[in-house]
Amino acid sequence: LGSLIKMIDRLMEERSKKIKDKELTEILKQACMDKGVFSKGKKFRVKFARQTGISPPSFLIFSNMDASRKNNIKRFVENNIRERFGFTGTPIFLKFKY
Repeated sequence: LGSLIKMIDRLMEERSKKIKDKELTEILKQACMDKGVFSKGKKFRVKFARQTGISPPSFLIFSNMDASRKNNIKRFVENNIRERFGFTGTPIFLKFKY
């Protein structure tokens, strides 16, 4: 029972993280430059990123294309956020604007 309570505390801590806009933007821009993801021959680029909510974490991504219906871009952004910042055991909501 004690380990269950510790896990719940850890998950609540992960769920309530707040990331600075500048740090988030830099990480996503660097990921786009290093790895890159394409849609219909056009390279996806992040202009600005902001965390708009916590518990559950939600993010607003300004980019060069409408990526709201492109699953490969959504996975790319979510995987990079999770790789750098964690958010273990919690859903991440993404909204894209261009």
